[in-house]
Amino acid sequence: DECSGALVLPEGSTVTGNTTGATNSSVTFSCGGSDVWYSFTPTASGVFDISLCGSSFDTYLTLFSGSCAGAILDC
Repeated sequence: DECSGALVLPEGSTVTGNTTGATNSSVTFSCGGSDVWYSFTPTASGVFDISLCGSSFDTYLTLFSGSCAGAILDC
């Protein structure tokens, strides 16, 4: 999967998904794992809670700033 096909996450949304059919993208991640891309653009500044709790498999989260794999903010 690639950043250009990221699924948009609206504020306040809950998403249930999995990595079935996910592939490794051309971006190198220090966290590891298969890639499923989501895009989130807040409507205002503030604190946002993004959680992978409740997953039934190992999960990884990498946060990027900017468009399609800009600077890695956290892993």
